[in-house]
Amino acid sequence: MARLAGVAMLAIGFSSLATAGALWSAGGPKSAYWLILVWGIGLAVLAIFPQEPADQALTWHGAIHRYAALAGLVTLPWAGLLLSRQWPVLRPFSIASFVLLVLFVATFIVPGWRDYSGITERFVLGANIGIIGVLIKRLSAVPVAVVRTGQPS
Repeated sequence: MARLAGVAMLAIGFSSLATAGALWSAGGPKSAYWLILVWGIGLAVLAIFPQEPADQALTWHGAIHRYAALAGLVTLPWAGLLLSRQWPVLRPFSIASFVLLVLFVATFIVPGWRDYSGITERFVLGANIGIIGVLIKRLSAVPVAVVRTGQPS
């Protein structure tokens, strides 16, 4: 099951990198582009460096996983909020992602909640997949002439 989750994270990470490229080509905000880029790279790093089981001490690959997760899970909803001026449907996904991220972090802080970190992480990822899905849908509606030349047809 863990390998399947890693493969899924790689696929979502690479699709996020493609989405960032589409945003750049469409002339979207550069700050949102960079935030989505960090998210996509962070997700790929999460897949490559696994987290150790909850009952084991933190390892070097677990530390890489933890900090990549923190960077990635913060940057995508932040980009969603920046882009919600243009596409308001992103706002609820971004807010949900931040709320779920706080819950996810709480599983590491509150005694006895560590067993729930995996499921809460997947809820955060679900909200983030919603953000990427909306971006793909909105960016696919951008006219090709604008993407290629920067000028409307």
